[in-house]
Amino acid sequence: LISGLMFMSVGVIYNTTHTRMVGDMSGIADRMPVTAAIFLAGAFGYMGLPSMAGFAGEFFIFKGAFASTVHNGMPVLTATAMFGIVIVAGYLLFAMQQTLFGPFGFDGGDTIKRAPIQEIVPPAILLSFVIILGVAPDLFFGIIQEAVIPILTGGGA
Repeated sequence: LISGLMFMSVGVIYNTTHTRMVGDMSGIADRMPVTAAIFLAGAFGYMGLPSMAGFAGEFFIFKGAFASTVHNGMPVLTATAMFGIVIVAGYLLFAMQQTLFGPFGFDGGDTIKRAPIQEIVPPAILLSFVIILGVAPDLFFGIIQEAVIPILTGGGA
């Protein structure tokens, strides 16, 4: 969901600017605030911030890894993976600063307008699912467990 959200947001920005150069997109949040907010929320989801689907996924993975009986829960590998989250947060925050904020540097800046509503609604719907999964992951655990338990018990599909 989060990857789709990010790709949709980039597509909306590209449809408006017609550029793929990150340097040209600097300051785009001033011209496209709703798109920038959705893009930023998607980045926060990737970082695993609370109330986003990324947090729920990462939390349960790390909780399961620490509770695992294999190699006493593999705390070193789990801690290394947790450090990876810090690295992801660092490069995503840097990318957000470079693309969304800062001095506006696009040559065709006068032609950039806010994205039309039909381009905003699909990523906004995905963002709502990302938030719902982050706030109430239990809503989907029943469906997931029904699919996974037969596989884990050797029953197959």
